[in-house]
Amino acid sequence: MRRWAGGADAEAYSSGVRACRAGCPWQAALLLLDQMWATETEAAGPTARDYEHVAALCEGAGAEPVAARLRGEVAQWGRRSPGEAPRFQVVPPFMYGSQFRGLRCSVRNHVPWGLGEAVPAAPERPCWFLPASDELAVEIARRQDEVRGAGWRVLT
Repeated sequence: MRRWAGGADAEAYSSGVRACRAGCPWQAALLLLDQMWATETEAAGPTARDYEHVAALCEGAGAEPVAARLRGEVAQWGRRSPGEAPRFQVVPPFMYGSQFRGLRCSVRNHVPWGLGEAVPAAPERPCWFLPASDELAVEIARRQDEVRGAGWRVLT
């Protein structure tokens, strides 16, 4: 999909997944899910609906074990209310994957914060600011008063 659409967004990938139900091999639909996970942030990751479309395609093609695996993966994600603020925010954004979502602890990865930048405001709900690199771990520790002042919880 990237070859034709460049930097495709979540909706473009979801449209591609839905289009697969119109006659594309289930393996191609699985490839699209993998490509969605290979994007840089969770915002472009596949949704439960995307997984269900691919699972139904697999089921219809006789690949029931694959369909069951996909549905099981979604079940591991847990439930989150729409608009619910995360409890944990990992910085900097990194390659988000299905295993990360499977942690089931309301962890997100969409605050673009880096060394020396102004500390972003925390969401309304108390949220832990977790580093995903040694450099940002040191930065958070060094600026912990400023980070807390922006509303974040930090590990010290």
